[in-house]
Amino acid sequence: MARASGISLESIRRYERDGLIPAAKRGANGYRYFPPESLDALRLIRHCRHLGFSLERIRELLRLMHQEGAACEDIDRLVSRQRQEIERRIADLQALSDVLGAIDGACPGDGSVEECRTLRSLFDQP
Repeated sequence: MARASGISLESIRRYERDGLIPAAKRGANGYRYFPPESLDALRLIRHCRHLGFSLERIRELLRLMHQEGAACEDIDRLVSRQRQEIERRIADLQALSDVLGAIDGACPGDGSVEECRTLRSLFDQP
């Protein structure tokens, strides 16, 4: 299952424990046997994690997927919220980059650490 899904065994166990995928049945040989739909769920989880979805949001997505009468707009709303969160993070990272850009090169780099304006600039920032 780990190889087929591209997810580590440790993560699969965590997802099973957290109820994101159905519990595996144990064979007499001690091996764990997952229902076939677990592989699809794991692939979905892997892709959503790659897109930055939290486990809580993935849980909601999986719940909607299996909910009788759930609407596509509910899924769209989740994806839209995720996109907004990513865009907010990008803006935050851009702001950090701007601050670092202002600090970068503040010192010619030929003095001692005690004289380093770059280091002093790091102390001056909020």
